[in-house]
Amino acid sequence: MIIRAVAFASLTFICACTSQAQLDNTAPQKTVLVASNYQAVFKQLNRGMRNCAANAFRIDAQLYPDLGHAEITLSADGLTSASPFLYAKIIREGAQSSVLELKSLMGISPEGPIAWMEFWAAGGTGCPGLSYAERPPQ
Repeated sequence: MIIRAVAFASLTFICACTSQAQLDNTAPQKTVLVASNYQAVFKQLNRGMRNCAANAFRIDAQLYPDLGHAEITLSADGLTSASPFLYAKIIREGAQSSVLELKSLMGISPEGPIAWMEFWAAGGTGCPGLSYAERPPQ
């Protein structure tokens, strides 16, 4: 648990300068078709993010059933506002499939954090050890 807290504290330092406008203007770095209902994907991704980051970061998770999508944002609390750095939008694509749009505003390569979001969306339950640059288990 201490290692996880240190890893997330270092992410806070790396990511503390992002803004909602930057998030809004960033195109998804990865779009994935998932063979699951968007509400199930939302639940799995939300659970994974909360299990691994809730002690250190703010997690805003919203399900919009009337619009057919959900959004999850992980942010670090800044001095005047939250600084978002991981974002997922889960879009209903038929009854049993979803489109997952993923963004990372971390100062490190986005492949690691995005791989973790995909892992959690697929029902994975592990957490990064020292860094989001690590890859999730296969």
